[in-house]
Amino acid sequence: MESGEQRRDPAREPVSVPRSQVTTKTVLTICSAVLGFLALIYLLWHSVLTLTLTVVAALLAVALQHAVERLQSWGVTRRPVAIGLTLVLVFGLIAGLFFLLIPLTVEQVRQLVDRLPEYVERVRASAAFRWADARMGLEERLSRLGGSNGLLQKATEPALRALGNVLKGVGTVITVLVLAIFMLFYGGRLVRGLLAEALPEHRERYERVLGKAYRSVGGYLSGLAFIALINATLASLFLAILRVPYFLPLGILSGLGSLIPLVGATAAGVLLSLVALATGGVSDGALTALYITLYQQFENHVLGPLVYKRTVKLNPLVMLLGVILFADLAGLVGALIAVPVVGAGQIVLRELLLLRREHLHLPLTGDVAEQVRREPRRFWRRPRRA
Repeated sequence: MESGEQRRDPAREPVSVPRSQVTTKTVLTICSAVLGFLALIYLLWHSVLTLTLTVVAALLAVALQHAVERLQSWGVTRRPVAIGLTLVLVFGLIAGLFFLLIPLTVEQVRQLVDRLPEYVERVRASAAFRWADARMGLEERLSRLGGSNGLLQKATEPALRALGNVLKGVGTVITVLVLAIFMLFYGGRLVRGLLAEALPEHRERYERVLGKAYRSVGGYLSGLAFIALINATLASLFLAILRVPYFLPLGILSGLGSLIPLVGATAAGVLLSLVALATGGVSDGALTALYITLYQQFENHVLGPLVYKRTVKLNPLVMLLGVILFADLAGLVGALIAVPVVGAGQIVLRELLLLRREHLHLPLTGDVAEQVRREPRRFWRRPRRA
């Protein structure tokens, strides 16, 4: 029995659809953020050289800044005057080394190039080369390399390419010097302006991180230059005592090898030993190899720790990984800047971990797990009873 009211049909009633919380503005914002992130990755990927030159200029500016501060501590109160004196001293030192060492170095390099075929023939006549030729066919490969269709006959294109690389290298050096000089004059003002925009409760932390990174990088660069100078001087004197020809360029090469951590000194030492073997015989080669081995032990275990005692403290594995990564990204320049960049990153990471401990009210130093185990009531609260 139906009542007077009409029975409602659920199928005919309009369905209420909830309003979507994702608006057009939200979609456009997300798409813009994704596109901006991809554009940033693309820009960074294609600006590796520019970023590398900027980092090199910043490291050079940090090294020069230490000299500027030293002059100011000696009584040169005006900063522009101190910067000008520092640049005059640096360029004067470079010019002095150029006029004293470059002519002799160029002459010895020219002699080495002129007598290179003689040394190659001497190496071919050695027992070690005959042993390697019998097993790997070195003679055939060298003959193929020097044939009419080989690479050695196509000297015009490599020469032009080498000239272009030299010009590019000169332009790169000038660019780095100009950037470093501008950083000396205006870098401090830029950093102070950025710190002024930070919140007061964060400004002290930022200043502490920048100060630690500045001291660490400056100490590393000055120590590295000192080690390279010691290496070049001792290697040149040792080769000169052995009467190995071309001792000056070889000594400079050995010093430059110290600029590349872990692998540079070893590679330079192998080259020095081979040149001594080819020019002076087995005895000179063996003595040079012995000297390189002993000096590397002295540099790695005595000189290096003394120089870097108050500066960068990196785990050797972390240092090796950093050198490999930056060398893959930026070549030789990347290998040179790997250690200070990784050292600065280590300082930032330690500060972030310190900030995490502060937020969690954990001890700021020492092993957290051990201290919590010893004093559990200090760090953990008991649950309240209902």
